[in-house]
Amino acid sequence: MGRRLPEDYRQVLRDSDGLEGFVAPETYLSLWSTSDLASLNEAYAVGEFLPGVVLLGTDGGDTGYGFTSRGRQNRYIIVPLVGMSPETAREVADSFSEFLGSLGL
Repeated sequence: MGRRLPEDYRQVLRDSDGLEGFVAPETYLSLWSTSDLASLNEAYAVGEFLPGVVLLGTDGGDTGYGFTSRGRQNRYIIVPLVGMSPETAREVADSFSEFLGSLGL
């Protein structure tokens, strides 16, 4: 993908290499494994619709989760998969733990 994953997210991948399921009563989370990241970003045409963003997973439905980088600063984002664009992406956190907090975890 030509992008370095944020260190805090790389640690999650070292521990689990992706995960899928309910992480709270009404919160479903699908984080893609390292072997699926590139192919799923390509399948969703992320480079075309969201230059500079890497999707890391979804809510199992129509919402994508990812990150973007500004210099050395990473920002985690939430974006609708239908109508995906820089205008519809919301930056929600500076760290993966803050990102989880934004999901109510």
